[in-house]
Amino acid sequence: MADNARNEPEPLWTAEDVAGFLGIHVQTVYAKARSGELPSFKVGGARRFRRSNIEAWLDSQATAAPAAPNL
Repeated sequence: MADNARNEPEPLWTAEDVAGFLGIHVQTVYAKARSGELPSFKVGGARRFRRSNIEAWLDSQATAAPAAPNL
């Protein structure tokens, strides 16, 4: 997606960038990307990620907290 303020393309992230953002191991990022669970694509053989796609994926992973029991 483009940065609306400057109309520049969104920078692409590496697996290391995603791992740091999510707080998981880089190999987990690669495994989730290979399985299609994590949105990614290849550029010249290197896997790349869009931050907006990773944030949307993360939002989709959120589950509602269970209701607190009435005491």
